[in-house]
Amino acid sequence: MVELLDGRQFVLGLGGTLRVHGCPGLETEVTRWDDRSLAIRYFGQNLKVAAVRLGVPDQADAEKLAAEVQEWLATNGVDDLLWGVSIEIEVVPILEAAD
Repeated sequence: MVELLDGRQFVLGLGGTLRVHGCPGLETEVTRWDDRSLAIRYFGQNLKVAAVRLGVPDQADAEKLAAEVQEWLATNGVDDLLWGVSIEIEVVPILEAAD
């Protein structure tokens, strides 16, 4: 499950790797969620997610997956995404605008 600061939650299965590319100031907290799962929380001040990439299994029907991901995003993740994916997240500092 991914939970955003605004309270939205998205459930998707991890079928491969999870990579988080961080920067100074990114902190991590790992706790037990249930008997088989961990909750990993990434947080920090003045940081933002710059990119999220989902990798799909080799045997996936690309058209079907694309349609289901589009529907999942359009409904703000109300239903679980039933595909096991690899996830790559890039976190960067929020740069102050120059005056």
